[in-house]
Amino acid sequence: MRRILVLLLLSAACAWTQQPTTDPNQNPSSPAPPGAAQQPTPAPPQGSQQDKSGVNSQIQDNLKDVLSGDPALSGASVDASVDDSNITLTGTVQSAGQMSRVLQLVGPYAGYRQVVNKVQIR
Repeated sequence: MRRILVLLLLSAACAWTQQPTTDPNQNPSSPAPPGAAQQPTPAPPQGSQQDKSGVNSQIQDNLKDVLSGDPALSGASVDASVDDSNITLTGTVQSAGQMSRVLQLVGPYAGYRQVVNKVQIR
């Protein structure tokens, strides 16, 4: 009787120590095999160059519409070109107030991009 009890306890202890520990970030339906090393989760793929140029082109088109459609910029001629790191403004405005308005309109589109202001007051 004692042997049976000892064998049951030993087999239960062995079974308990062989249970894989579950990582809360791991899918419980597919546990890693025992002894398998945890692999870092790969970073999501970055957008392709074509995706970035499409976004840049869309921002450039939006800026063209915003700058040409603002009544406070009547008489001004401002162009914006957009790349992955800059929004470059070129052209002319008639006053410091118009310059300020241009920068105010461009600000929300800048995001992480630097605004390079080459606009001249004439």
